[in-house]
Amino acid sequence: RNPEKKMSKSVEDPGGTILLSDNPEEAAKKVMSATTDNEGSIHYDFEKQPGVSNMLQISALLSNRPVQDIASEWEGKNSYGELKGHVAEQVKVCLTDLQSKYANVDEQALLDKLEQDEAAMREVADKTLLKVQKAVGLRSHSA
Repeated sequence: RNPEKKMSKSVEDPGGTILLSDNPEEAAKKVMSATTDNEGSIHYDFEKQPGVSNMLQISALLSNRPVQDIASEWEGKNSYGELKGHVAEQVKVCLTDLQSKYANVDEQALLDKLEQDEAAMREVADKTLLKVQKAVGLRSHSA
């Protein structure tokens, strides 16, 4: 809602913040209500059009494309609503996909993998620690 303000870890305005746990439809509504400006045409210029530039940057990030490519596609067009609709759809797809993957995480398999990795790392760390202790004389070389 305030594109000139830096992002913060604390949510002062929940309507201006999209969380990864937000309902995708509600997140899309937040995008549609985002502040743009009254310039009348789309330009990637954070000084003159921070809201529009923010939309272009979000679109670039969600499409994994350079922001200049996205900006070129929208440059000079005059439909902020179309741009917001496009970004809203991208946000909706991204959140739907992310939340679906998260819901399908096998927590026990994840915990098992973490325990296996921890054991493997501990083994490497113990060997390294023993070498260091021997090198500084805290352990005998026969140990």
